[in-house]
Amino acid sequence: KKHMTHKFFAITSAAILLTLGATNSNAATEESKIIGKWESEVTFMQPEKFHVTINKCDNDPAKLCGKLSWPEKREQEHMDKDAGKDYRQPGFNVLKDFSPTEDDNGALVNYDNGVIFDVTNGDSYDSKMEYNEDGTLSVSGCILFICQAQKWTRLK
Repeated sequence: KKHMTHKFFAITSAAILLTLGATNSNAATEESKIIGKWESEVTFMQPEKFHVTINKCDNDPAKLCGKLSWPEKREQEHMDKDAGKDYRQPGFNVLKDFSPTEDDNGALVNYDNGVIFDVTNGDSYDSKMEYNEDGTLSVSGCILFICQAQKWTRLK
């Protein structure tokens, strides 16, 4: 009977580890869909496109952050024109500290509890990101319960 109990615990432990491994693998797969270079869309609030390279945060690899860049033909123009405005300089962390949010089954749903900086004025907003099935990234910024979202396109 003691042998059966040990065997049961060994099988149960293996099943739990496999489940946890699958959950972590799923989260890693979803994360890899978001990591990379993205282009914003033009809206009435954001009159020009910008690029963001999303990667793990330097200060916390469990979270995602994003550094600003401009389309290559506009990069030097922004560096000169916007001197002194850190929030418009290439390399500025325009996305900070996005944490993974999982559903009840441990599947990654989105990245939440982050902060996004408005590159037109430097204001910051609570933000979340969600990878869409069509390969775009929904990024929203919120003040209280009022949110505005953009769909970003992956750059190659």
